[in-house]
Amino acid sequence: MPKKYNDFIESEPIERRGKKPPHNVMTYIDVTCPHCGVVCAEITANLLVTKKATKCLEHLRVCPNYEEVVVPKRKFDPFTAIIIPTNEQDEFQKLKAQVERQQQEIGNLQSKTGLYDAVLKAVVPSLQLPLTEPFQQAQRTLKNAMIECITIQEETVPKSMYTEMVDAKNDVIAAKNEVIHTRDESLETYRKQLEMKEEELKKAIQDKHEAEIIAQEARKNASSASKTAERLMKERETLKSKFDAQMQLEHNKKRKMNVGPFSNKPPFDPQYELTKFTQELEANKALKTHSKTSSISN
Repeated sequence: MPKKYNDFIESEPIERRGKKPPHNVMTYIDVTCPHCGVVCAEITANLLVTKKATKCLEHLRVCPNYEEVVVPKRKFDPFTAIIIPTNEQDEFQKLKAQVERQQQEIGNLQSKTGLYDAVLKAVVPSLQLPLTEPFQQAQRTLKNAMIECITIQEETVPKSMYTEMVDAKNDVIAAKNEVIHTRDESLETYRKQLEMKEEELKKAIQDKHEAEIIAQEARKNASSASKTAERLMKERETLKSKFDAQMQLEHNKKRKMNVGPFSNKPPFDPQYELTKFTQELEANKALKTHSKTSSISN
């Protein structure tokens, strides 16, 4: 084994499923590249001695971190059955590349020639291809074929038929223009309707905003009126309480002044007092009337 492959790291033997049928369990050794750190080969233990050098050389040809020159793989030309010696390989590769370029140029020229022939055949069906030298003869042949083709076309397609074809095409164009005009009118109608709807939407949004402002003001006024009513009710209750208390106080004072300590009169009743006062007024009025009547009789 070459000494330069000793820096490739061999792992401990590992048992794995075999890669080929019947896929029996075999002992493998992984070989790791010291330059890029990639496992470049998985070799069975019994073939490590014979295959390691080959696998390492194949990896060095593609290793991105290996910068030294690697002996390229020898090639076998199946057409000439010549084995290329290593010392003449560079020159042979240059010659082969030159031959390939020339073959590619010839192929491109042939492709272009075939394309030109196809175009000429499509334009001038009566032309006999390929055109041959000399140039003047080829030019004359092409000219005669074109004149013959034009004559055949004039005889095949009469002027009246050509006019009808042009008129039919114009009718088709006019129909397309009519369809386009109708479409444009429809689009214009839709555009105007869309503008009207946008204006109505703007007005509806403005009315909604104004209605919301009015409703908000109404809610404020209702809240203020409710608060005012509550305040007036409280003030009325307060005044009523004060009035009732004052009337009760006056009644108590009057009882103390006009009634003895052993009086059994009921407590002050405004309705009772009013009725009593009315009865006294009626009695006094009746008494005055009776006195006048007695004076007149005497």
